[in-house]
Amino acid sequence: MYLKFLVSTASLAALLATSPAAANSGQAADSPANGFKAHYRLDAPGMPVTTIEHQLAFNEYRVESSMEGKAGGIASATERSRFLDMSDTLTPLLYVSAQSTFGFKKEHRMSQADLSGLLDRQMMLYQLSRDARNQSCPEASPCSLAYADHQGKIKQITYHQYEFPAQLIHGESLVPAGIIAREANNRDPMRLAFHPTVPGLILEAEVPQDDDRPYRLTFRDVAFR
Repeated sequence: MYLKFLVSTASLAALLATSPAAANSGQAADSPANGFKAHYRLDAPGMPVTTIEHQLAFNEYRVESSMEGKAGGIASATERSRFLDMSDTLTPLLYVSAQSTFGFKKEHRMSQADLSGLLDRQMMLYQLSRDARNQSCPEASPCSLAYADHQGKIKQITYHQYEFPAQLIHGESLVPAGIIAREANNRDPMRLAFHPTVPGLILEAEVPQDDDRPYRLTFRDVAFR
């Protein structure tokens, strides 16, 4: 999963609710015409609190998504994706991920041909947010999807909707669109809470680890384009 990639690099064990004060008051929360820039707080065991920047841009059918996190100038990780969203069908165009630890850099790149129609990790999060909002994956009849991780390895997850408690966002009480997702061979599921009307915007996430101390991601602020 992307969060695990973003919080784990080389020799590091991990790398990488407050008020959304940076929100653009002139843009309605349920109508980000051209996308958004959001910041999340990442709490990872044994590491200082880290800020993740998440950007999503819409240009007609074309979507660009990116995430970036840094850990005190020692390590950083970025991930960028470009894809089409047409008639509820996502088509990959380009995916790039990069990580740096103590100055040593590594990059992975996948073209449309490399992905062969598979979702990349940014697309996977976007798809989960849409399914959570559309209420199309009840617990009694869960959904599944395949995606390619940053190295092109195919992963499979099963997921269903989950009811999170209401949260105060922009002075308004909102019930997040929740998802419980389980990756094959993983003991514990991930819990993901998305904004109920803004596709891709994460409000809360919890990713379990082998030592039973999960990584937690919480929403900090958002500015709509």
